[in-house]
Amino acid sequence: MRAEIIDEVRENQRQGRTFALITVIDTEASSPRHMGAQMIVYPDGQIAGTIGGGTLEATIIKQAVKAIEDRQSQKVVHVLEPEELGMYCGGRAEFFIHVYHREFHLIQFGAGHVGEAVARIAEVIGRPYTVVDDRPEYANPEKFSLAEEVVCADFSAVFEGLTVDENCYLSIITRGHAADGVVLKQALQTPARYIGMIGSKTKIKRLCAEIAEEIGENPLDDPRVYAPIGLQLGTSSPGDIAVSVWSELLKIQSSGTGDHMRIKGER
Repeated sequence: MRAEIIDEVRENQRQGRTFALITVIDTEASSPRHMGAQMIVYPDGQIAGTIGGGTLEATIIKQAVKAIEDRQSQKVVHVLEPEELGMYCGGRAEFFIHVYHREFHLIQFGAGHVGEAVARIAEVIGRPYTVVDDRPEYANPEKFSLAEEVVCADFSAVFEGLTVDENCYLSIITRGHAADGVVLKQALQTPARYIGMIGSKTKIKRLCAEIAEEIGENPLDDPRVYAPIGLQLGTSSPGDIAVSVWSELLKIQSSGTGDHMRIKGER
């Protein structure tokens, strides 16, 4: 089981999932599991592995879910007596709850040709993503089977059903500028690290000026807003645009320079 837990931890990290790894770090006298036993707990309380079951495990699961919510790894100690857990083992167990939070999550607004290409690249490079569209035929879970979530909702209230934190990157590539603007206005109210929106410079300036008149702030003044989206690679097919979008996303996440890596000059 331990090898299976290690494999699941690695896959969770690769996919950028949020979870807690519980490890038994010390025991005294009688205890349900030995030192080194491990279990994974997910934010919804689902688990992989076990640290012995019963009341003790149920208590640790609740503590792990709370630790995930608080984003705080911690050590916990339980005495296996009736007064604390209703147990009669008479031992003592010490656990470490190691919380892993995703460091990157893409939310792709729009599942047309370019939006779909952006999502496909996420699958290839193993990055977690969510797809959002207001058309059922585009927001199709079977079409995006590797997505964490596929959301079909009206763009005017789409953020009500989304969890957006400072590790989220928002890519706005809907079917038209009107919908792009609707999403952009809401995106500005989130803590997202990155907000990218497609469009020509002329259309983006006009759209952002209209939004500024409405909300009193021009989106282009927000340092998180990248519009037009992507790096200037000089090509414009849906796949090429998706590559330029991901080039920008990865550059920002890693604080890279985007410079060429080739060796120049003396060898």
